[in-house]
Amino acid sequence: MDSDYVGTDRAFERKGMKARICERGRRGHPLTKEQQRKNRKKARIRCRVEHVFGLMERTMGGLVFRGVGQQRARAEVAMTNLIYNIVRLVQIVKYHREWINPVETSILKN
Repeated sequence: MDSDYVGTDRAFERKGMKARICERGRRGHPLTKEQQRKNRKKARIRCRVEHVFGLMERTMGGLVFRGVGQQRARAEVAMTNLIYNIVRLVQIVKYHREWINPVETSILKN
């Protein structure tokens, strides 16, 4: 288990959630091949998620929403997500046009 999350397995279980935390080897007790395989699977998901939040933190003013009320906070989260998706679409169109279905590209022609 990652040292930052020691002892949190039970907390996840109490809330009906499954812990998806990478395991960690110790001196003299390296990870087994099965543990390494599971860690790689978890890391792939973690990488995609952290990239999104990292971009929001660095370039979009962070993830702290200042406003009164849940409704305004939800609206600000929705706008932040929308802007992220637009930025991501621009990147895909610019650098990876081959990822886009040819039928759908008629909208994106320059």
